[in-house]
Amino acid sequence: MYALIKPFVDICLLRANPQDLPASALLLELTIVAYFVAGWLLAMGVYGPGPGLVQTLADLSFLSAYTYGFLRVSSHAERFTQTLTALLGTGAIITLAALPLSASLSRAVEGADPVDGVVGVGYLLLMGWLVVVYAHIYRHAFAKGWATGLTFSLGYILLGSLVIELLLPSSTLS
Repeated sequence: MYALIKPFVDICLLRANPQDLPASALLLELTIVAYFVAGWLLAMGVYGPGPGLVQTLADLSFLSAYTYGFLRVSSHAERFTQTLTALLGTGAIITLAALPLSASLSRAVEGADPVDGVVGVGYLLLMGWLVVVYAHIYRHAFAKGWATGLTFSLGYILLGSLVIELLLPSSTLS
């Protein structure tokens, strides 16, 4: 099992690149499942099961379309499988690491527990690391520098949040 996860851990640690992954439809399918399960677990804690499911599907769909669209426009569509596999695999790992922190933050928002500054900072650091890891993946996918990777990484985060908010306004999720 660790042999399957290790390449994604190495990408999270910036020791490997998305092109180091095989261009495998099976591996892509496994990472879709892992990303979906991790994302749904995180979203359920915030929104509940039904809205969490919708939010997770919207995020997965947007990440896929965003990545494919920009790779296609930049004439790198052949890199889609490896790029999306890397994004989903690393996203699943970081999301699973964020679950305990997210649960603590959700309890604090509900007033059940006071907000622990360490938890808040830890969650922000993990989300910042996700941006860095996605920037690393996108810079390799587009064969450009860190600035390009960071632009696409932040673009996904900001546009994805906007799309999900437009599709599922916060007032309907709670």
